[in-house]
Amino acid sequence: TLSGNPVAMRAGLAQLQALQPDVYTHLNRLGEYLATGFNKRDFPWKIQQIHSIFWLHAGAEPPRRADRINRDAMQTYAQLHRHCLERGLYLAPSGYEVGFISAPMTETEVDQLLQTLVEFFEQR
Repeated sequence: TLSGNPVAMRAGLAQLQALQPDVYTHLNRLGEYLATGFNKRDFPWKIQQIHSIFWLHAGAEPPRRADRINRDAMQTYAQLHRHCLERGLYLAPSGYEVGFISAPMTETEVDQLLQTLVEFFEQR
């Protein structure tokens, strides 16, 4: 909301009014598709997901506090971030941040992200 900026608020409201009801079903399905596709593999990292929001984290269980995220995990995430950028994918630059599936995305884009993540973790 950009600290309640009236232009941002108006744009957000207009976007919410323009969304079709089935967009949420689409977003939720893609979020689940991403998490399931990644988590079925035996990697030391997992994707925590709720609807269209996802978070990559080290370990089987997500840390519940920032101080539980170890430095090695942040270094690995920085390498993953570079790996993704080199392949045309932009994830949040910090491992403390979440990612978002957006309405224009399809399984094709999610598959590209999955392939890039799998490639990275298979090389480790």
